[in-house]
Amino acid sequence: MTGARRFVEYLRTIGIAPQPKLPKEPRLILGYREYMIDHRGISEKTLRYYATHIKRFLIELGDRPKFFTTNGVRAFILAQTRLGKGLSFTQSVVKSTRSFLRYLSAQRVCTPGLENAVPKVARWRLSSLPRYLPATDIRKLVIGCNVRTEIGARDRAILLLMSQLGLRAGDIRVLKLGDIDWKRSTVTVSGKSARQVRLPLPQESGDALLRYVTRFRPRITSEIIFLCCQTPIRPFSPSSVSAAIRQCFVRAGIKSPTQGGHCLRHSAATQMLRDGASLQDVAAMLRHASLETTMLYAKVDVTALQQISQSWPEVSSCL
Repeated sequence: MTGARRFVEYLRTIGIAPQPKLPKEPRLILGYREYMIDHRGISEKTLRYYATHIKRFLIELGDRPKFFTTNGVRAFILAQTRLGKGLSFTQSVVKSTRSFLRYLSAQRVCTPGLENAVPKVARWRLSSLPRYLPATDIRKLVIGCNVRTEIGARDRAILLLMSQLGLRAGDIRVLKLGDIDWKRSTVTVSGKSARQVRLPLPQESGDALLRYVTRFRPRITSEIIFLCCQTPIRPFSPSSVSAAIRQCFVRAGIKSPTQGGHCLRHSAATQMLRDGASLQDVAAMLRHASLETTMLYAKVDVTALQQISQSWPEVSSCL
């Protein structure tokens, strides 16, 4: 099925096969998308995800906002929480619904302040631990790439950039040849906020990147560095980077509860802390807008936590 789908996509790009006819979105969603792009700068990818929840919302409550009620909004949210899809799914439903109702309120087509009827999802900030890999497993991933092949050379460069610089899968997907300054050994990354940040390019990552670009990368007109190896040759899709990382785990024989690219980002941050870097240094490398986001990684430094922890009164220390 995957091969057939790619072949059809190729036929569409050269104009032989017709483009698919996408279903028309409801008028309310079209207005919402236009408003969020123009006034809030929300990406198309995020809005497509929001639209899946908003469509269900309109099916349940109808397409006449002036008849939306507090009870109806809450009943929809509670029904979604019973689907058993996890906390992140529930949070996305709540966030998209509240955003949509806020838009309708701004357009004066629903009861003002109806977005306040959306219940909040209980979540304790910094309550979890970041999932990361020890340095030995990171080396196994890197060594498991056969650098004599196109896939191996490409994956090795990706692994090193993500595990040494903490790049996201989205950063890897849009990285261009012009973003690499070979003379100054730096790489420019735009990230989520489109704010460009220049990061130092480690020697090992630079060597792996240079090997892939000069020896194995297909010669096509696209400026995107990392390309799919199977025809039709094209840049990565949003899910392709994570799929390539999972294949690296399989080749290296590493079993981990999480095998996505974000695990490597967490690993880069925790390794920096263990090497003596400050939280400010880690925040700068990960391009966090707030230091509070980086505070999550402070909990992985068990040695430092043991030094400041206090035993419970009248109970011997468990550390």
